[in-house]
Formats: sequence, C-alpha cells, structure tokens
Amino acid sequence: YIPLASRLTEAMILPLDEIHGKISMSSLTDIDGEVSNSDCLLIGCGLSQSEDIKKITEQILKRHNLTVVIDADGINNLKGSI
Repeated sequence: YIPLASRLTEAMILPLDEIHGKISMSSLTDIDGEVSNSDCLLIGCGLSQSEDIKKITEQILKRHNLTVVIDADGINNLKGSI
C-alpha cells in the first residue's frame, strides 16, 4: 500500500477491512467519513461483488447527496435495488 500510494499522487487510497479479499461491512464508517469530505463519488471500478459491498453501496448512496458515477461492479452490486 505505502509504495503504491507514494508513487500515484493522483490516486486516493484508503485501506479498508476485508474478508476473503472483498471489502467488509466494518469498513462502512471509514468509507462514510471519506465520502463526507467529497464532492463526487465513483463506485464500481474493480470493486468486486458481495453482500457486504452491496450493503455498503446502498448505505453510502442513501446517506450522501453528491454526484455519483456508478460503473461495472457498482451496478452489479445494486442489481435488484435500482
């Protein structure tokens, strides 16, 4: 994480809790805090799919009113909810 973060200055990197390589629900507070300081949000690129990711995505979209681009697995995780 640190070598990558120091070389990609344009990237926003936020280490998150995971289960079997997928973001876990315990990361919601960290994600929520970062989104609170944002003007826009991209959801989907390389996100993967799981029930926790679906719940996190739904909660973030409900809690925040900002410009959102939903792509790829962002859409797949919201399947049946939108």
